[in-house]
Amino acid sequence: MQFASWLLLSVFSQGPLVEVTTLAGESVSGKLTALTVEQLEIDRNGTTVRIPVSDLLQLQIAGGEPALPVNTGTIDLELRDGSRLRGTQLTATAGELRLQHPVLQEVRLPRERVHSVRFMPDDATVRAAWRDLTSREKKQDYLVVRKGDVLDHLDGVIGALSDDALKFQFDGDQIDVKRPRIFGWIYADAPPIKNPPAIRLDLGPSDVLNVVSARWSDAGWQLDLPGQKPLLVTTGSLRGIDFSAGKVVYLSATEPRDVEQTHFWGNPEFPFPYQRDRNLFGQPLRVGTRTYARGLSLHSKTRLAYRLGGDYRKLTATVGLDPDLEPQSDPKSTVNRAQLVIRGDRKILWDAEVKAGDPPINLDLPVGQVIELEILVDYGPGISYERDVGDRVHLADLKVLK
Repeated sequence: MQFASWLLLSVFSQGPLVEVTTLAGESVSGKLTALTVEQLEIDRNGTTVRIPVSDLLQLQIAGGEPALPVNTGTIDLELRDGSRLRGTQLTATAGELRLQHPVLQEVRLPRERVHSVRFMPDDATVRAAWRDLTSREKKQDYLVVRKGDVLDHLDGVIGALSDDALKFQFDGDQIDVKRPRIFGWIYADAPPIKNPPAIRLDLGPSDVLNVVSARWSDAGWQLDLPGQKPLLVTTGSLRGIDFSAGKVVYLSATEPRDVEQTHFWGNPEFPFPYQRDRNLFGQPLRVGTRTYARGLSLHSKTRLAYRLGGDYRKLTATVGLDPDLEPQSDPKSTVNRAQLVIRGDRKILWDAEVKAGDPPINLDLPVGQVIELEILVDYGPGISYERDVGDRVHLADLKVLK
């Protein structure tokens, strides 16, 4: 069973100011005049610019963030398609959940599309335990309760939820569990969703919603989900739209097929493992003067291998050494310099030295038909030992595109 709705968000009579990024890496700003399932139109200083939706990567509302309603919801729903919504009230039957959301109003969700429900606020004390429970393979539903700093669960069948209690089938008996006792629940594993919504909608600091298509006209935003009657919302809550699903893969969001790392100074106590979406010290990832949300940071000597399967057209990234490293005045110095080598099916696609203080390097490499991609951060030229320092290479916004 699939659900659909339509969503009317802020009404801009003359169109919102937007900044659009394309798969080709171009950025276009202007006033949005139309968005259909096929094409986006922007008024750019009196000139109409048309971009096929198939070429879009992201759309951001410009001119500062919209005034968002305060989301006071403490009920956290995670859907199987990756959507996450935080609401103020929840009721449920055996087949459907109804969430009251400060922006979307009442959202009706078929049970088979919901992965988990959490009633209590996110708490660092039990966060790891909750993640462990949600990631397990489950033949039955989990009813989760909190006992001090520990999460415990019962296997059974989640039933209807009223304002007072949850009906839960446990060992063949149906029991009523009072709502204040419930930390949350996790539904049993279900078959993967066929043709899941591929457009990601940013609704605020913690809420995202995946939709089938996004449209805009003078009447406002229309966001289509698979299967139910339209949802109309008049609040200005849309921050941005991510069209990248199915078109682009950020390597920091995937697991490498193989990892080889040499301990720094040959000491196992200093492994300097590679990091995703942050630098090697857990801080924001930067190249030059810019900060990036996605990318990899690697220290020599590290080799990562990714299986592309011949499905992608090109690889792009912005590369540089950690900008906290100082340039060396001595050209013979081995400090703060490294060698970056990128191979596709063992053929070299890029091989160059990266030094502190150099301007960012913009990579745009063809990877068509490449089955396996290899990224190697090696010691600087002429250096063959693991005591090299300052080899902190950042590959920001590293992605492969179809």
